[in-house]
Amino acid sequence: MSPLLPRWLSRHILLDLTPLRRSRDYRALISGLGVSVLGNQLTAVAVPYQVYTITHSSLYVGLVSLAQLFPLILGSLFGGSVVDAVDRRRMLLVVEVLGAASSAGLALNSDFGPALWPLFLFPAVTAALSGMDSAARNAMIPGMVGLRSVPAANAMFQALFQTGAIVGPAVAGLLLAGAGARVVYWLDVASFGAAAIAVLFISPQPPPSSPGAAPTRPGWRSTAEGLRFVRRSQTVLGAYLIDLNAMVFGMPRALFPEMAATVFGGGPW
Repeated sequence: MSPLLPRWLSRHILLDLTPLRRSRDYRALISGLGVSVLGNQLTAVAVPYQVYTITHSSLYVGLVSLAQLFPLILGSLFGGSVVDAVDRRRMLLVVEVLGAASSAGLALNSDFGPALWPLFLFPAVTAALSGMDSAARNAMIPGMVGLRSVPAANAMFQALFQTGAIVGPAVAGLLLAGAGARVVYWLDVASFGAAAIAVLFISPQPPPSSPGAAPTRPGWRSTAEGLRFVRRSQTVLGAYLIDLNAMVFGMPRALFPEMAATVFGGGPW
């Protein structure tokens, strides 16, 4: 085999692991992300399944997902203004703790119910927090790895998300069939806890500041400035609209629990 082939594969096909080797902070960030992504995928399967077992209605399953859309958007918008004004590490730590509390609410609901309204409320809260989580993580990456390594760092993030989207639902189905929804939710609580511990190993991440410039204040004014920028940039606006369309209409998740129970006859299995 030509010695040039491994070099070509490493440059064009395989993940570039340079950010992991160079940045201890990035190693902590991505290890916490890997654990939390798996936990989030477990809950993303358990909530629709539990809603369907209570209501036997795919409409309610779809409404639960719809209830998460606007909190996700608002959390992302507001989180983008917060990361410009506060220490991103501290913000991420608060988000992980609140996410653990939200998943604990789902677990307690399974222990003592389950009732339907917590399955609307707590996933919506988690969706808002995930928007803020993404804003904080994305803002930290350039300072951790340098601008030249941002594409490689983002590629590793995407690889983690895609792996979690494959492994997480399969594990969730087995856990739902064998141990029940409450165990799935408590595992998600543990994943948030592990992510919070990983954040503690990251050095402080204050927002960049220019000499003599007034400190940025979080709020909807800075969010409005960002929206005006997006409106002026056709490329950015198009990317957002395409992604939003894919999130809302790209996958018929509302039908999955009913199809599992009636078409494939396997339930969570």
